[in-house]
Amino acid sequence: MLNSTTKEYNEAIALYDAKRYDKAVPILEMLADQGYTKAQLKLGKCYVDGMGVVEDYARAEKLFRRAMEQECLEAKKEYDWMANRYFYRGSTYSDKGDHDLAIADFIKAISFKPDFARAYYERGLVYSKKGDHDIAITDFTKAICLNSNCAEMYYDRGLEFSEKNDHDQAITDFTKAICLDPNYAEMYYYRGLEYYKKDNCYQAIADFTKAVSVDPNYKKAYCGRGSAYYEESNYDQAIVDFTRAISIDPNYKIAYSNRGCSYCGKGDCGQAIVDFTKAICLDPNYKIAYNNRGCLYYDKGDYDQAIADLTKVICLDPNYKLAYCNRGKVYNKKGCYDQTIADCTKAINLDHSYRLAYNIRGLAYANKGDYANAITDYNSILHMDPNNEKARRNLENTLRQQSSQCSRGS
Repeated sequence: MLNSTTKEYNEAIALYDAKRYDKAVPILEMLADQGYTKAQLKLGKCYVDGMGVVEDYARAEKLFRRAMEQECLEAKKEYDWMANRYFYRGSTYSDKGDHDLAIADFIKAISFKPDFARAYYERGLVYSKKGDHDIAITDFTKAICLNSNCAEMYYDRGLEFSEKNDHDQAITDFTKAICLDPNYAEMYYYRGLEYYKKDNCYQAIADFTKAVSVDPNYKKAYCGRGSAYYEESNYDQAIVDFTRAISIDPNYKIAYSNRGCSYCGKGDCGQAIVDFTKAICLDPNYKIAYNNRGCLYYDKGDYDQAIADLTKVICLDPNYKLAYCNRGKVYNKKGCYDQTIADCTKAINLDHSYRLAYNIRGLAYANKGDYANAITDYNSILHMDPNNEKARRNLENTLRQQSSQCSRGS
């Protein structure tokens, strides 16, 4: 004959199976509070699955722990699975962009399973999305210590070092990732970028070439190699690569803009303008293409069109110091010295160490006959860079002009 507790438990299960959760759960709660192991186990599963109650892993964890105290083997299995449950829920939160909830769940997973390499790795990815690169590196490093044969862990840590401009450490990680997985095109591409940033175009070209051999349709690798060829003044080969990238993706604005720069290098201003204009058509807010086209119009002597393009850049990004500097240079050429001074002053306010802006402003001051301010600007450059020959020449010319003016005055 069944005792009353067992009868109540069986009644709760029958109600639960009939999906009458509002009746079943209160009975299970009562029995669990009384220490009935089966009720604790069943109720714990309810809280895990959100069946009849709001999903609550913390409550489930407590129920499984209480059942384990009574040597319930099934409860021990469920408890051991809590690390995975928190991990998978954390991954779901991460996919939804709920970063803080994801991190909280990964922390919980690690508390259940301290050697859970994947949890450290996934938490590192979330910190990366939040822009917390140092914490991400710490998590990736822990994951690597626990699992040193996972290429993607080295790869993602390399990306974090890249964000911190630690090019050498990024290269080390990408190299390790490549050793573990030699057929991963992106690893060659990103290592190539780090070499490119270090001005090692030879090695960058080798890596970009390897990337496109692994994936012949990898447009970013063609674009990267084209940029490296451009830096080497190999404009013809750069144009070939940018054209290949465009053939893969006809809407690839970066490739059009970069190819335009290569045509500039060859002196083909007409084709360069066509490419910059195409990039702008693809993205009317593409400030780099406006800036490049504006500079090209300046070189062609079309100063009004240059000013129009550079003004557009500034409208798109009021903190784009290069655009102020370039527009200031155009105004100086037109004899609008006050506007040059205003633009260069704005650029200097954005970056007090911006030597190009000091130089152009110095030229405008000198053109106005304000030699004292011109000399101050050139001296500012030489204070930052004593070997700056352009500033030294401009200073010497200005001192001669000032001396000549004083001689005429006397």
